Amino acid sequence: MLEKFETLKELILPDSVTDIDVTPKLDEILKKNGTLIRGTFDSFAERFAAKLGLHFRPKDYTFANYFFEPTQESTSLTIIFKRNGSVEIEEKISSPGSSAGNTFGGSFFYSLDKEFYKQSAEDVASQFRNALNDAILESGRLAAFMEKARTHDYYKGKN
Repeated sequence: MLEKFETLKELILPDSVTDIDVTPKLDEILKKNGTLIRGTFDSFAERFAAKLGLHFRPKDYTFANYFFEPTQESTSLTIIFKRNGSVEIEEKISSPGSSAGNTFGGSFFYSLDKEFYKQSAEDVASQFRNALNDAILESGRLAAFMEKARTHDYYKGKN
């Protein structure tokens, strides 16, 4: 099926994918397009990219959620990895409105250095208000991700 996508530039593989039959035509398409393979660290996606000599980049990763009871506001924080190598954190806020069917909130983006993982989780978390900062540090997911990123080689964009 992937052979039908002759201009395939990016392929995000979920962890449920554990094998892809690479035909000569698919190999040609992936290499001709410089297809970026995305997935989780230590996954088939990462091994697949290495085997074919393609760039690997982590897929977007939600690392913290926070719920503010008084206003029923929920916030999620996700690291967004862009094809050009840039990295952002998306703060997505959802809050019920004053009447049924209304929702307030929005998405806010914070740029990170391409090698943000060389900092501490505390440094990254310090960009956010106290409650989110605490949620980030308490979950430990960001720190664990950054630790894993330090031990893996992945595409950071063109210099």
